[in-house]
Formats: sequence, C-alpha cells, structure tokens
Amino acid sequence: MTLSCVATGSKDPMTLYTEIDKNAAPNTLADSEKKKGWELLFNGTTPDGWHGYNLTGFPDCWTIQDGAFTMTTEGMAESQDIITNKKYRSFAFSAEYKLT
Repeated sequence: MTLSCVATGSKDPMTLYTEIDKNAAPNTLADSEKKKGWELLFNGTTPDGWHGYNLTGFPDCWTIQDGAFTMTTEGMAESQDIITNKKYRSFAFSAEYKLT
C-alpha cells in the first residue's frame, strides 16, 4: 500500500500521474518522486501522522498488516474513519489499495 500526495501548483492531473514511479517499492518514494515534491503519507509500519476522525488518537478498529491499514471489524460494523494529522490543499493524491 502506498499513499502519497504532491502540491498541484499549475500542473494538470495527467502530468502529475506521469510523475508516479509505478515500479517503486510499496511505502516508498523514488528519488524522482521526492525531487518533484511527492510526500509519503503512510510509512507502512505505524499510524504516525494519522488519527481517527473527531478523535485525538488512532482508533482500535484499525491495524497495520502487511504494510497496509486494515479494518478489524466486518460486515458493516466499520466504526471509525481515519484522517491525516496534517491538512492539505491543492494536491494530487495517489493510493494503492486492496478490497475484500
């Protein structure tokens, strides 16, 4: 799982998409991405930089498994959204994800 973002400036979305290194290892940024200002939002091992919506801490219903945020509840019992600690404006967001 990789979560990253970059300030958009005046770049169009397709230009930003071409900046993403699709061969980079999960939870890493390639040197080319770093040079262009991409920021890793999740380190793949801890919830640092994230908290529950309307909470000060990270909710117990989330864990990190195999480098990905994972819900521990099932069948419509999802109990808490997570958000980044930092606020972002005018950005492009890239995410890799897996759904069950």
